[in-house]
Parts: sequence; structure tokens; C-alpha cells
Amino acid sequence: MTERSCEDCRFWRELPEPDHEHGECRRHAPQAQMDLALRVDWGETASGWENEHWKREVVWPTTHYQAWCGDHEPEPDTGA
Repeated sequence: MTERSCEDCRFWRELPEPDHEHGECRRHAPQAQMDLALRVDWGETASGWENEHWKREVVWPTTHYQAWCGDHEPEPDTGA
């Protein structure tokens, strides 16, 4: 039996970062999240040139390549 890890799961996609140790788990639907972000308005506002607003994003959970969960499925064998 081979060891299970996100790295060899069919639902995992590596993130393009220098260390290549993290990726996104795409097993389930992405999660909505709201972050407080700083936006620059190029016009006058009540608080000056900058104001805060909520930014909505949809994100996939980020995992380490050596992690794994109960939904792990190996990459299909392509026969190549």
C-alpha cells in the first residue's frame, strides 16, 4: 500500500510559489470568505483618499503536500 498524501491526490493542485509545498484541495466546493481590504479611491471621500471596504473572495482550502484527508483519491493511472 502506498502512502497517501495531498501531493498524489487527484483533487490537489500545487500553488505556484517558490517552495512548491502548498496547494489547493479541490475535492469540495470552494468556500466564500470576506476580508477587510484597503482600497485607494482616486477622489475625495469622507475619510480622505483611502477607505476600507469588504472584499469577497472564493477560495479553495490550502494544504501542505504531505497532508491528506479521508477523501483522498489517487491520481488515475493514465497508462503512459
